[in-house]
Amino acid sequence: MTLNYFRLSSDNSLQLVDQGIRFSVYPNPNNGTFTVSYNLKNPGPTTVRVYSITGALVFSDNFYPAAENGTRVFDLKNMSSGLYIIELVNSEGKMKRKFYLDSGITKDGI
Repeated sequence: MTLNYFRLSSDNSLQLVDQGIRFSVYPNPNNGTFTVSYNLKNPGPTTVRVYSITGALVFSDNFYPAAENGTRVFDLKNMSSGLYIIELVNSEGKMKRKFYLDSGITKDGI
């Protein structure tokens, strides 16, 4: 599935916005251990931020991807169950996704 973002310009026309960042979070929901699969137009210093649903920053990490496509595993099992927003930021832009952390889920998903 491709998700496109558009911007409304001053002349009321829609312009496609190329974020330069695409990513997914899986599994979703998860138990605090999850994988981010990313596609970056120009790999470089990248920041991952996780916010609570109320907007409080609860986790931040910097990494330096060596290639445009890759994965990174995160372990946030110490956080409470709930809905979170994860954001990837680099020189190309930023993108956000929601994920649900359920501390009651075991490794087997039960």
